[in-house]
Amino acid sequence: VMLLHRDRGLTKDTLIEKVGFWQREIKARGFKILEGNESLEHNIDVVVTRILTGEGRTNLMKRHKDLLITSAFTPDERLELSIYRNQIIHIFVLEAQVAVGIQSCLRKQSAQHPDVPQEDLLLPKKDIREECAFLSYLLKAEFVYEYTKLTEKSGGSLMAVNFEKGCDVFVKKGYLEPVDGEHFRRRWPAPIKQSTLGRFCDLLLPFVDSYFL
Repeated sequence: VMLLHRDRGLTKDTLIEKVGFWQREIKARGFKILEGNESLEHNIDVVVTRILTGEGRTNLMKRHKDLLITSAFTPDERLELSIYRNQIIHIFVLEAQVAVGIQSCLRKQSAQHPDVPQEDLLLPKKDIREECAFLSYLLKAEFVYEYTKLTEKSGGSLMAVNFEKGCDVFVKKGYLEPVDGEHFRRRWPAPIKQSTLGRFCDLLLPFVDSYFL
């Protein structure tokens, strides 16, 4: 969560909220997490205290005023944190690719139709699919999936099947509204503290940024 946060540092309350979000998403996909008998807030307090006081085996976090920030500056330190982050990414790679594709299409449509509210913009499904196809090809060496394999059932690529699965997740959660079978509308179900699509985008952006550089 510390590495996935875009800004420099975050409050403990934000850390607790984000950890809770990812725990729920991980469990919803059938994976298990280590849960103690205490509350989530207590468990995070214990972990943060151990790191800040040097009681644990690592010291990858520090406090600046009321913010917690990573203090991973060497390649070894960032690699250690990346191992934890990447365990999450591999669970959600399909949704993350779709989320990046949606955000990309949303920005393009907003630029083309500046007077139309974002919730009224129509996002062409084929454009999102093309964005995801590009990402799948770009990141095929980073993740375990077969980009070119054909599936007997659909007669299409596995990427296309994975694209539909990723879209279904966001449709069921109410973040996408299908329109006429060829378009989506972006939705913001209440209450939301931060764009859920944005959080899934954050999973892939470190990889996309590295290729951009």
